[in-house]
Amino acid sequence: MSDILRGGVSTPYIRAQPDMFNPKSFFTPTNKLIYFTDDRSVRPTDGQIIVNVDVTIGVVLPGNLNLEKLCAEYLGIETRRLDSFIPKLRLFLKGVKVVIDLPGHTNKRPKVIKDIIAKVDEFTFDKGGERITVASHFALAHRYTVRRGSLGVKLGSAGVFPMNSRASPEVVREALEFSPRDPNQRLQAIKAGWQELQYTTSYFLRGAGITINPEPISVHGRLLTSPLILFGNERLSLQRPGTWDVMRKRLNQPARLQRWVIVNFANADRSLLQKFIDDLMKCMGERGMSKKYRAEMMLVILPESALGIYREVKSFGDILQGVATQCVKWSRKLSNDARDGRANQYMNNLILKINAKLGGINFVPSSDAMKFLGNGEPTMVIGADVSHPAPGSLLPSVSALVSSRDETFSKYVASIRVQEHRTEIIQDFAEMFTIATYAFISRNKKPPKRIFIFRDGVSEGEFTNVLDQEVQAMQSTFTELYKESPWPKITFIVVGKRHHFRFFGEPKSESVDPKGNGNLYSGFVTDRVVTVVAKLPPKMSSTLITWTSIFNLSQG
Repeated sequence: MSDILRGGVSTPYIRAQPDMFNPKSFFTPTNKLIYFTDDRSVRPTDGQIIVNVDVTIGVVLPGNLNLEKLCAEYLGIETRRLDSFIPKLRLFLKGVKVVIDLPGHTNKRPKVIKDIIAKVDEFTFDKGGERITVASHFALAHRYTVRRGSLGVKLGSAGVFPMNSRASPEVVREALEFSPRDPNQRLQAIKAGWQELQYTTSYFLRGAGITINPEPISVHGRLLTSPLILFGNERLSLQRPGTWDVMRKRLNQPARLQRWVIVNFANADRSLLQKFIDDLMKCMGERGMSKKYRAEMMLVILPESALGIYREVKSFGDILQGVATQCVKWSRKLSNDARDGRANQYMNNLILKINAKLGGINFVPSSDAMKFLGNGEPTMVIGADVSHPAPGSLLPSVSALVSSRDETFSKYVASIRVQEHRTEIIQDFAEMFTIATYAFISRNKKPPKRIFIFRDGVSEGEFTNVLDQEVQAMQSTFTELYKESPWPKITFIVVGKRHHFRFFGEPKSESVDPKGNGNLYSGFVTDRVVTVVAKLPPKMSSTLITWTSIFNLSQG
């Protein structure tokens, strides 16, 4: 037996991870590791059927690649030093799939790397009622010598295997800065991918009398008026839609901070870190945050790769102790900026997070729409979503609901529940909605008269089902609270994303942001052509660009 873990990529047609790529994607190599894939789907829209094509990127490692050498090249170190970088390796190998190749082993289904094991030769497990080491097992069962002190990988129920073997990942979930950097580059990449699809020469399409126009669809839209932003008593007019700067602004409602704990996991220089903290406290004062009343927080300084530490910090603060935590990644750039006094912008962005976690309000929008919502009838805004486990996992789904409780829609309460595996309906919606409503009443002394629900995590085929069941789940609360009074008006908005609609602005269009790499301004909306076909009233579907895209391309 030459290899314990082995596999290969023989052609550019690869079954990729469903959450990254369409399984029917066509992969085109750009170098040894990076492949472009055309994500495509056929979608019914307003009055026609369109083929939606986009490009994304996958990292594909060839077969018979030594896993140890791969990790060493990634870290830029010698293989003998790998055991000093286990946290980074856990992050790098997360989600990598391998195939076990052992004599007599017939199950060739890929296995996901779950963990990295230090000194795998000493790792013991139960075999026939006795404890045996991995090294002894492989020596006896497979005549394979596991090198002393070597690393290993845990493959779930498949067991533990030494890393000094060969593996073939189907896909590595690492984002590389290799995608087209502006709309024109991306459009050219899509057009190149279109040629690879060969729709015009397809025997099946021609036989069915189907033709596809290869030119991008032209759509008309409009640019929504940007609201003003209130910082303290200052009303800020945005110079560019969707963007503003907190520099030299006083927060709308600054939090009060009495004491905090600073934890340094990054081994940062003590004097330099003290300068960073002093400058950060000065920025807090400039933003209006004071230190007069009791509020506690942990400021945690992390090294650049510290996923494991980050999770432990959040578990300790948020779950075990109930203390707000704010992590700072102490990168080389941040260290240099702090030393040279150039970290002010970073600190101001950090303060926005700290202030919100301590119960403050950073800013509030001001517009005719906000006046209508805030100064009229009592209004509650709800956001709800269901997160599902990765394909193939048997873990449960997690549902969450947040709801506003003030007139500026700046303070929210949250509920979270575990529910049945991959169920799109929020099963405990009635209970979560009741909690939200009573939280609103405790602040406003009266129930809401209008409710806006933004519902995420719904597939297009489940729109009507989710709408009917979750609205019905609210009725028990309405009956209890409103009795003979009129029930509140409900606006139920289904929010869809990750549909790969990409927008390319005309060069002289007023919707194109000249400072945004040629992308459209945030707030661009269209209710024509690229809409969702569902059992909804006409013109009740639209596509909106919700944020300013500096890198890459605007997407609805």
